[in-house]
Amino acid sequence: HIYYGMGKGKTSTLNGSAIRAHGAGMKVGVFRFLKGRKSSEDEVLKNAGIKVMSLHPSEKFVIEMDPTEKFKARDAVKSQLQYIINNQKQFDVIILDELIDVVDKTVNFLTETDLIEFLDCLKDKEILISGHSKLDRLFEKSDLITFYNSEKHYYDKGVNARRGIEF
Repeated sequence: HIYYGMGKGKTSTLNGSAIRAHGAGMKVGVFRFLKGRKSSEDEVLKNAGIKVMSLHPSEKFVIEMDPTEKFKARDAVKSQLQYIINNQKQFDVIILDELIDVVDKTVNFLTETDLIEFLDCLKDKEILISGHSKLDRLFEKSDLITFYNSEKHYYDKGVNARRGIEF
């Protein structure tokens, strides 16, 4: 399942899917990529017994990082992917929040081929992925794609992300 675009609601969709799957007795792992800021919903998910992990080493966005910080962040992404491969038997549903964005040209932590090879290692799992951009080869392999587009957004007026609403 792919949820992508510049509109608001992708992570909320993934969180709702995690709760639904957990409520149906499935084992769920939620993995956050490129998100270092603690998000309010993570505690609720953890308290429900859902595994939530984010290894992003900074609250900075990648475009704000110096080369050393980017190197550290790239290694954190690769470490998290290896963790998922090694521990996939623990999960029926694997949620990969913002994973598409690690391939983005401004981030460039993985190639699209790397991403597809990683996903091919996850056998017999429900995989839900979010991000902002379209990756042609990944999208060809997907069974479900939902596009989020914002017609109007208060960020355009300079409103910052708010605790309890955006995180």
